[in-house]
Amino acid sequence: MNNLLFKLEIFEGPLDLLLHLISKNKVNIYDIPIALITTQYMEYLEQMQQADLEIQSEFLLMAAKLLYIKSRLLLPQYDEEEKEEDPRQELILSLAEYKKYKDVSMFFDDRKAICDYIYFKNPNDLDEFKTKKEADVMPIDKLTAAFAMVMERFEKTLPPSKMLFSGIVGREPVSVKSKVKDIKSRLSIKGQVEFNDLFAEVESRSEIVAIFLAVLEMVRNDSLSLTYIGNQILLNEIQGESNEHSAD
Repeated sequence: MNNLLFKLEIFEGPLDLLLHLISKNKVNIYDIPIALITTQYMEYLEQMQQADLEIQSEFLLMAAKLLYIKSRLLLPQYDEEEKEEDPRQELILSLAEYKKYKDVSMFFDDRKAICDYIYFKNPNDLDEFKTKKEADVMPIDKLTAAFAMVMERFEKTLPPSKMLFSGIVGREPVSVKSKVKDIKSRLSIKGQVEFNDLFAEVESRSEIVAIFLAVLEMVRNDSLSLTYIGNQILLNEIQGESNEHSAD
């Protein structure tokens, strides 16, 4: 039998060396030819000694285990005796478990090698493209609170509901679109309008609701920004084109 030639590779441990020998001889890990593998294992340890390399104790311990398994397999078997457990079983389980972790480790090593050549661009500074400043962000609770105060104040001063005159006076609808135009007209003149001033001359509850919806619509379309100074909510005109999606 030709001796197996080694380049005297450095293995992580005795199980790593055994897997290397099994792979070189192309044998089944679950049916290890102990005599062949033990011989080649001992040859590797001998070459380490000749190269003045320090042999770790775990390699020597595995060598003793292999020689023990080999001697067990050489003992004669008698039919009348109960068949003993395969002395290779413990070693096979250890090798199978080690191979599983080594395969996983190699998988992640390959992924790492690929990712080592991947570079990511730093994110761009997008502040200059923002349509609104942080100071322009209006907490929704302050806006709804201001609307509730307007409703409460005008609830006491509004004329009697037109429902009382049902059949006598027709219902006068107030469109959100008309209030959007009204707010734009005020902003084009003053540039800035106080929220409460929008309700200075309202005549009905439906008009109040239409004004409030118009404000929300303009904020959504980025044609209006809101700022909160003191206890006042100010409406500011945003220059530039905006998409209008107004509803009656």
